[in-house]
Amino acid sequence: VVDDSPMNLKIMELMINRWGCPNAVLVDRGTKALDYMQATDGARQPHIVFMDLHMPEMGGCETTRKLLARLPDLPVVGLTADLTPETQRACLDVGMKEVLGKPYEESEIKRACFEYGCLQCELQAPAREISGLGPDMVLLPTFVRRASDGVASHRGVPVL
Repeated sequence: VVDDSPMNLKIMELMINRWGCPNAVLVDRGTKALDYMQATDGARQPHIVFMDLHMPEMGGCETTRKLLARLPDLPVVGLTADLTPETQRACLDVGMKEVLGKPYEESEIKRACFEYGCLQCELQAPAREISGLGPDMVLLPTFVRRASDGVASHRGVPVL
């Protein structure tokens, strides 16, 4: 999740944790998202990115363009209160899968996770800071995909 609002980051973290998936990488700038992707190996890279559009230093469209230059198959979902046709078109033009309006519903975020990013959540490790990237970046293990049967579940319980 890339968003310059601490409140929005906390809301996303709480939602994802509630699903039994405390597995989100939370950063407050596009530049930190790029730093994270540069510093991680393939196993630790997220399966989906939720990207705020209006942030200091580097906006969501520019960050997405740079992320997708490195990882063209990475699904990015835009988050914004600016749902004008021009903004939506700009987001899709840089490669975002879709744009969700703020305030968003938990069901929209969950649907996007399962549609674009993950079918099952798996706990891999406790939260920890990434060495060298600063205390305001927290790594929680990433979503993982169970491709064998395509059924979303957590600990054997179907996730709807």
